[in-house]
Amino acid sequence: DITLRQLLSHRAGLPTLSVPKGTVYNDWRRRKDPLPQQRIEYVKGCLTQEPVYPPGTKVQYSNFGFVIGGAIAERIAGEPWEELIKKRLFDPLGMTSATFGTQFTEKPVEPWPHTEKDGQPVPVTIALEMDLPPVAGPAGIVRCSLSDWAKYASFWLKGLRGESDLLDPETFQFLTTPPDSLKESGTDKGDGYSCGWRTATRNWSRDTVFHHGGTNLKNYSKIWMAPAENFAVLVVTNRGDALTPLDDVSAALSTELARLGRM
Repeated sequence: DITLRQLLSHRAGLPTLSVPKGTVYNDWRRRKDPLPQQRIEYVKGCLTQEPVYPPGTKVQYSNFGFVIGGAIAERIAGEPWEELIKKRLFDPLGMTSATFGTQFTEKPVEPWPHTEKDGQPVPVTIALEMDLPPVAGPAGIVRCSLSDWAKYASFWLKGLRGESDLLDPETFQFLTTPPDSLKESGTDKGDGYSCGWRTATRNWSRDTVFHHGGTNLKNYSKIWMAPAENFAVLVVTNRGDALTPLDDVSAALSTELARLGRM
């Protein structure tokens, strides 16, 4: 058996794939049936696979956990996940630009997504391939303006100070506290993982900092949040392989913000 907390903290024994074995992204991208119905089939495909490690013994990132969590929420609430997150999060926070999927338009007026080939950035030209399929939405196909993303960061900073009207302080602490001392596989700084946040210590903060990145392999975004210093840093790029540069920029900005805050 696995728990919801194990699903959301990547300790459930699930593989790192983003679609069930035997299917590919485009199989799901082309489907038109209702998303809750798709997610039931998707979850069945996930859970028929053998665990890749005993649940609770390792931290290994898997999109499956959050999609299963989204399907559970749909079953309990009787509404699509997309409607739930809009009603419960976007609307209360005033995130009016928040939606799902890519920023594709016939005449692109936004930074265009890129992949890498032979060390050079290459623009993506096929809209269908710009993101995860909609069925995997709970794992991360939300998009919004930077100002709306900042509202989300502020929501967390306030919540960790006990100033949120949406969730109680205990819920914020639960979501940001790793359930054990396990460290995420593949990280080189020994970071922990709670429910949707990586946890770390950095010399520019007096207490635990929280961070997470997101990519559809064509764009990359990264957030660092320092509740003790009361700031967050949000960095984005239209290139999907830019984790290290984003972390470097984030670290430089965070160090300077912390210095200014202590003056």
